[in-house]
Amino acid sequence: MRFFRLFVIGLLFIGFSRGETFQQVLDRALKESPYIKSLENTRKVAAGEIKGAKLLPNPELSLTFGRLYSQTDSGVALTDFSISQPLMLWGTRKYAVEKAKVFQKYMDAYIETLKREFTGQLYIKFFTALYMLKSKEIAEKNLQISKNTFEFIKESYSLGEESRINFLRAKREYEKAKMEYQKASLEYEKALKELSATAGFDVSSVEGKLSLVPQLKDINPDEIPSIKALISQIEELDKNIRLQKALAKPQISVELVGGEDPVDLGKYEFGIGISSTLPVFNRNQGEIIKSSAKKSALQQELIYRKKQISSRIASIKKAFQLYKKQLNTVENEILPQLEEGMKLAEESLSLREITPFEFYNWKREYIQTLLYRFELYYQIHSAYGEYIKIGGAQ
Repeated sequence: MRFFRLFVIGLLFIGFSRGETFQQVLDRALKESPYIKSLENTRKVAAGEIKGAKLLPNPELSLTFGRLYSQTDSGVALTDFSISQPLMLWGTRKYAVEKAKVFQKYMDAYIETLKREFTGQLYIKFFTALYMLKSKEIAEKNLQISKNTFEFIKESYSLGEESRINFLRAKREYEKAKMEYQKASLEYEKALKELSATAGFDVSSVEGKLSLVPQLKDINPDEIPSIKALISQIEELDKNIRLQKALAKPQISVELVGGEDPVDLGKYEFGIGISSTLPVFNRNQGEIIKSSAKKSALQQELIYRKKQISSRIASIKKAFQLYKKQLNTVENEILPQLEEGMKLAEESLSLREITPFEFYNWKREYIQTLLYRFELYYQIHSAYGEYIKIGGAQ
């Protein structure tokens, strides 16, 4: 029965497997995950927007050919040509570049939002696997206790010192413990597969301490990536409105023109001209109205998102406080009493002062409390994973 004492001490130091820590999984996922690679490639879109905004419009070339017929000669000759270069006036190039740069800010914030969501999801999946590993280890210890108890009662039964009903009860508890261990093993394997699917590579085992509780820090909602993305979208629409107003003004082009002299064939005249589109009433007004409406909608969405995020953070903080309070009760009051009770139950069973039924009741309550303790830690980590997904941690 000395095993029970070792069991009580051993459960306090569960978790020395040589698996991957969360930081190791995260670092590798940020380098190897196809999802993260796709996000980084998306970032190149913004660079293309800025380069395109800085370029001047391509010149336009116009050529006209005519066929000559006479009694002595015939052929094809160039009759007219022109080269026209549109000019970017009214600040259109400046507004286009500013709009593209704001779009880059939006893309950076948007990609960071998705990376935070990915990290939060990976965090939850990792600590789900770690929780299942701890559950498996407790199930293994429970199996060993049940096995040792069964062998003890079996020996006593063979000597006529124990009743058949207690022998059958011990056997049933042993069989039940084996099934619980098998179930815990399957749950751990399932959690590893889900973690691997999220990370983008195979994770064969995990390592870490559920008892290392992260700290929640106060954050400014305006610093959260998803909020930054919304703010950038609003700014981009504002820049687009200015750009569309500038584009609504006449488009001026400088031209180099040339044409064949209609009298003296084969000789050409050249000149420089300026052309302009005629102002059109309400030109680009549709795009301006559309951008203004989107801007107003996003401004209202920004207010809603800030309130929603503040509410979610407050809910997570409240859950943290509740789980920590329950953990304090379990670790400082309930578990010490159960550990002492397990020692007494062990000694009493050895002296046959209690029945196996009473011993199993003590064992079951002790095991369930240990599992509940780890479950509380898991709930804390799950809440922290949601905090990461919101954007409250890097």
